[in-house]
Amino acid sequence: DRVEALNLPSWLTFKNNVISGTASASGIFTVTLRAVDDDETATTTTFKIEVKQPQLSFELIQAGKAGLRKSLGVLENGEVLEEATLPTSFTIYANSEAPATKVNFKLKGPYSKSYTATRFPFALFDEEKGFVPVAGQYTLEATALNDSALVSTAIIQFAVQPSQTLDEWEVYPNPFEQVCNVKLPQG
Repeated sequence: DRVEALNLPSWLTFKNNVISGTASASGIFTVTLRAVDDDETATTTTFKIEVKQPQLSFELIQAGKAGLRKSLGVLENGEVLEEATLPTSFTIYANSEAPATKVNFKLKGPYSKSYTATRFPFALFDEEKGFVPVAGQYTLEATALNDSALVSTAIIQFAVQPSQTLDEWEVYPNPFEQVCNVKLPQG
């Protein structure tokens, strides 16, 4: 009795009736197994292996103590967040479709921050204190790693839109602790 694996992708091996390997590319791959008995009677079965690049997504989370945190939804590329609809502080989780041991964050905008989260859930800001929204355009880049192996990367842009009409030379948000915006007169 023997089993044969036919038309395996180059990154797969078949040894001791085990198919193994690490995909080198995304795609759908067709594999055929052929079983032959002592009388040389054979049967075959064909199946497909779909390989996808794991995705990294972002989720807005209301900051606070463990029982008070809640999901505000997925943060999409190009999304505009209205300041009036946001909680007083929030954090951003990175969610990986594949196992990861850490996520490197880089936020650029009116408020910038680089941070490596080394425990799940992978949060950009402190989960209890969070981040007080600062109006403006942001770029968020995250890289998920499993030990030192790259799992996935994602880059999105989003904006926080102020909810109040500002007078000339007005500081917002008011009061503020670390970062403020100043609207300057035109001309």
